[in-house]
Amino acid sequence: MEDSFSGSEEDEDEHAPRTSRDQATLNNIARRITRIKDNLLGLFEHVGLTPRHPPSP
Repeated sequence: MEDSFSGSEEDEDEHAPRTSRDQATLNNIARRITRIKDNLLGLFEHVGLTPRHPPSP
């Protein structure tokens, strides 16, 4: 697994204003979700299946 949930990206600037840290955390979560989605779609493609509801562009 390439990504552990160590929190290293969220803690880049512990003295940043709270909203800035919150936004960084949300951005990090969004990147992880996108990576998981891409990995799942790649897995479906690899085994020759298609998701029930393919994502719309």
